[in-house]
Amino acid sequence: MTAQATPKEMFDRLQCAADHFVSKTPSERSELARATARCVARGSRAWSLEGVRLKQNGIQEQWSVVNTAADVSLAEEIATGPLVTLRLLLLTAAALDEIAQRG
Repeated sequence: MTAQATPKEMFDRLQCAADHFVSKTPSERSELARATARCVARGSRAWSLEGVRLKQNGIQEQWSVVNTAADVSLAEEIATGPLVTLRLLLLTAAALDEIAQRG
């Protein structure tokens, strides 16, 4: 098992990636956004299910029909997590493509 990164380490990695991103052309940034979208799509099920798992700790005590609560939670997690992120990434990629083509 690997040790979890500290907040400072996470920030430093994010800063390094941001510096790298800034140096790219709009076309290259667009491809990075699409590549990120593909990664998000691959991980969307695990992302959503983990959100449900975290929420279910309290749901099981509050709801009599746990499956219904889990279904509602899963729909909410998909809609507010990976789906929104994918949409933002694809809109970003499209905008960057337009910038690359038209300036």
